[in-house]
Amino acid sequence: PPTPPPKSQSTPLLVSATTAPASEEVDIMGRGVATLVTLAFSAGEADQQQAAGMIANYLLRREYLQPLIDGGLLHTLCHLSESAHVGILNFVGLAFYRVVQAKSARPTVARNEACVERLVALGEHRSNMVARQAARSMCELLKEEAVRPGLLRRGVLKIVGRLLQSPMAEHQREALASLASLAEHEANHAHLLHAPFDLVQQLQALVLREQASTSQNIGLFFLVAVIFQLLTKDSLDLAGPRITRHALQALVLLARHGLELVRNPAHATLQRLIARYGDALAPSLAAAE
Repeated sequence: PPTPPPKSQSTPLLVSATTAPASEEVDIMGRGVATLVTLAFSAGEADQQQAAGMIANYLLRREYLQPLIDGGLLHTLCHLSESAHVGILNFVGLAFYRVVQAKSARPTVARNEACVERLVALGEHRSNMVARQAARSMCELLKEEAVRPGLLRRGVLKIVGRLLQSPMAEHQREALASLASLAEHEANHAHLLHAPFDLVQQLQALVLREQASTSQNIGLFFLVAVIFQLLTKDSLDLAGPRITRHALQALVLLARHGLELVRNPAHATLQRLIARYGDALAPSLAAAE
């Protein structure tokens, strides 16, 4: 088997995961893939972590994606994802995310049962960093309508929920954009509204948390307002009771927002609820004031 590159050619792990390599570092178009695979299947954690970091590195170069996949990338990432070492798992999650950022690779990953199983496992990891990287990958996979029903049946939304609870606005925005895309189709509403995911309660918590913060991320509020509007447009009987019971306070806050971009969809949802439930909604509205 090919021997690993000498230590002098190794890139520090953090840099290797965030900096695109020079083309001469490893011949990815030739025997370099075999070198990475050999490192990944080594018994030593240091070698495995180096391999995971280098894979994440090379995936910054889009032209390396297909050669890596052809050379066994997905099987290698699944193997590395079995590690108990959080440092290795962080790089594995980052590598998976960079793979599925390419639209052409998403169907291949989504139809690979081992990949989906390992991403689900990573999404349930005790480490928030590991779980959120897996959730970002799942948001990308859910963009593909052809594979979306199967993923939803696997219960992957609970992983997206981990991303929604992240303190990072970028993570929250990725999760909300994915959820808004799902909410555009009535067929997905049952998955969004039923336990254990329960999107409505998660949106209420997010709005109240962000309302109390100093950042006041307008983009997040807009996406939440749009999701409420989409859910009540096609699934009022299903979403209406949940919103009035668990998220009316958030909806009222959005309906009174200073920007029309946020206020208009929230106000439309609120009027829809008032038209359906009438006077029965008055006590709940008073309590939400």
